[in-house]
Amino acid sequence: MDKSTVLNASLALERLGGDTEIYDSLRKTFLEVYANDIEKSLKPVFSLPVSELFSDAEAAHVTHQLKGAALSIGAEKLGNLASEINNLLREQHTSTEQLIEQLTAMLNDLRKYYAQTRAALQA
Repeated sequence: MDKSTVLNASLALERLGGDTEIYDSLRKTFLEVYANDIEKSLKPVFSLPVSELFSDAEAAHVTHQLKGAALSIGAEKLGNLASEINNLLREQHTSTEQLIEQLTAMLNDLRKYYAQTRAALQA
């Protein structure tokens, strides 16, 4: 895994006006807040059956928080996927087999991007 494909630090720094102190602080905070594996860090998302997530406000809230945290450090894949999941949950669809399959695949990708982001930050 190439760290630069997981973290776009230059984009994050550009958003922060080039302030490396703020960026370093955001990276440190991300690692502190998301210190656990994804099932613990995003418990509202991973503690329910996928079919029940469509009506869970807390699951939508934690994916929204992850989106903001990830994008602030340049973890574009993680942030964008968290945003897609958040949008899907906030639209309050009726749980259908197709939506359950779609969300299950998205959550599997979220696990992967989450692990890659943490590894890149710790490198």
